[in-house]
Amino acid sequence: MPEIDDSISRIGGPMEVKIASKGRRYLESFNLTGVTLQDNFLRNQYKQVRDFYFSLPNDSLLQGFRARAGFPAPGASLGGWYGRDFFNSFGQLLSAFSRMYCATEDEEIKEKVVYIMQEWGRTVEPDGFFFYSRNPNAPHYFYDKMVGGLVDVYQYTGNEDALTYLQKITQWARRHLDRTNKYAHCFGVGSTEWYTLPENLFRAYVLTGDEQYRILGSDFLYHDYYRFYEKNDYLGLMRAGRNSEWHRYHAYSHVNTLSSAAMAYWVSGDHIYLKVLKNAYDMLQNTQVFNTGGFGPVETFTFPGQRTESLYAEDFHFESPCGSWAVFKLCRYLMEFTGSAFYGEWPEMVLYNGIGASLPVKPNGEVMYFSNYHINGGYKGSCNPWSCCTGTFPLDVAEYHNQIYYKSVEGIYVDLYVASQANWEKEGNRITLKQVTDFPLSDRSSFSLSMEKPIRFLLAFRQPSWCKSELLIKINGKNADAYSQNGWRKIERVWNDGDTVDISFPMQLRSVYLEKDQAYPVAFSYGPVILVSHGDVRPAFTQKELNQIDEMLVRDKSDSLRFSGKSRSNAGIAFKPFYEMGEGEQYFMYFDPYNIRVSHQFLAYGPDRSFWSVEGLGHEGMGDITLRIQAHISQKQGAYFKHTFHGTGIRWIGNQLVNGGMADIYIDGSLVDRVDQYGPVTGIPWMWEKKALDEGEHTLRVEVPNEKNLNSKGYSVSVKHLTVL
Repeated sequence: MPEIDDSISRIGGPMEVKIASKGRRYLESFNLTGVTLQDNFLRNQYKQVRDFYFSLPNDSLLQGFRARAGFPAPGASLGGWYGRDFFNSFGQLLSAFSRMYCATEDEEIKEKVVYIMQEWGRTVEPDGFFFYSRNPNAPHYFYDKMVGGLVDVYQYTGNEDALTYLQKITQWARRHLDRTNKYAHCFGVGSTEWYTLPENLFRAYVLTGDEQYRILGSDFLYHDYYRFYEKNDYLGLMRAGRNSEWHRYHAYSHVNTLSSAAMAYWVSGDHIYLKVLKNAYDMLQNTQVFNTGGFGPVETFTFPGQRTESLYAEDFHFESPCGSWAVFKLCRYLMEFTGSAFYGEWPEMVLYNGIGASLPVKPNGEVMYFSNYHINGGYKGSCNPWSCCTGTFPLDVAEYHNQIYYKSVEGIYVDLYVASQANWEKEGNRITLKQVTDFPLSDRSSFSLSMEKPIRFLLAFRQPSWCKSELLIKINGKNADAYSQNGWRKIERVWNDGDTVDISFPMQLRSVYLEKDQAYPVAFSYGPVILVSHGDVRPAFTQKELNQIDEMLVRDKSDSLRFSGKSRSNAGIAFKPFYEMGEGEQYFMYFDPYNIRVSHQFLAYGPDRSFWSVEGLGHEGMGDITLRIQAHISQKQGAYFKHTFHGTGIRWIGNQLVNGGMADIYIDGSLVDRVDQYGPVTGIPWMWEKKALDEGEHTLRVEVPNEKNLNSKGYSVSVKHLTVL
């Protein structure tokens, strides 16, 4: 596969690059230029998001900036995180509006983004101070988002004022942004979430050729983190995370920062960065990613086994808008640098089960910040007005235009089966490829080609891993002679105006497993779409039924992905796509025939119930996030809880506590362990389990001995629930 010639390449929008890529690229995205969405639910979501964000009053978006600069500041504050300058999303909105304009030539959006940028630019002070307030909580974060926003305004609208403002705020950043504390994993004082600064600064360098952006971006490259991927040292990576303020890595930031490694590869050509990207992708898929494509329960990376454990212990499994944005970017870079269709799988998963399954943004700026995969039932809800995820939501839907097709000097590559149209030029010949499909409702996609004159080029289609057989391809109604390469099914021939291509990718109902070496928990999918049982009662499947779900359920009708039980014995079972679930509706996504969960409410407590209190457990430093977690907690010496169960093992779920203490664990009257629930941040999941007990009845008893870790502020012990194994 020939490399892309960057000497004549654009990177999207009207502006040409000043610095050619030193890293090899085999494919390039259309980068928001020449691709349009046709009628489908993704286009409908895009239009809904566009209209909501366009309706935001300019005076409200600018209110704090103007007030800080001493200007008249009409309009009401948006409130939430935005109004109190907590991870303010103004820079993300500049990016989103610019990208929307480039993708759709929406002149109203262009007018809005140029106006609010220029009005914000008036508030930048002589020394370059540019924040929403005098006391921003995250200066690195906001500078990063403003760099990205201004680069996007310049790149995608062509407005050169953006470069003037970028130069000015960068002078302030070079003088004031701390680089000594940059390796704090999350919420470090003074250097909060700087992780994509190299990506955006390198993008500025590529577009302008100005060395100051390359130098400053290099200062923030995250080598202390990348080296673990370079060595493929997953356990070393996770152990290093224990030194962080959160006791583990902040998941979204540490996937998002891989885009900085990608741009470092682009700028330097150093293959170490490409190795980092490839190894990171593999590690994330093998240890962090759920079958939905989501990752990061309670926003953290997980140790071995904790991804599964979080399904039993937590309600918050994926920071959906932000996490989807990180996935889209990482995989787009990998697709370009390797030419491999393999990297199209993850974006497709989050397209349908992540951002595509999110609730609409509410008028007060609340979003579906988290997706809930709890094994005992989840529901969708919104929180955190004007949060970081409110900023990435419009970026995600604009990116839909960027994920469907790729191109090379050889031809065009179809990555996603989405109703759309791509316009492309080869050897002066303007070519249009139109895709008509109602995927994922059907397993077919039809393409039609329009061109000025016959021309030879390559047309390639991604072979999905969920497809139960090789793609069937017909050209003008006849079977095509296609060959496989790098995950693509390829056809190279002379194409004529009016040629048609029909693709079939047979799908089936499948059981999908979270861990390769464990039969449970298991979820169900149809193609890339995760299905959930909806209703108040979880279906009680046997082990055999879980492994042969295609024999248990039947599809209701061809224009729906709803399934119901085949026989009288399971007639009440009903499944539908996760993306169809509405706010507050209960569903069940994962299943485990051996999961018997006993809530903290139903345990026996002593020596008196007054020794224990029921408390909510939140996560410090998480802003407005309200976690609906309750537990029984005690720090009184001699307090205990107990439970008699029938099984071969028991799992105790609690939480780390900044005032956590020790606990003694007895099974059938014998002391088997002493554990420590102290953690530097309250609310991180905590688990202890005992397996390989003899089949039969056993009694677990946990006592508070009034001993603690020297770092702990108290002696508390928590229990959320037990799971009988």
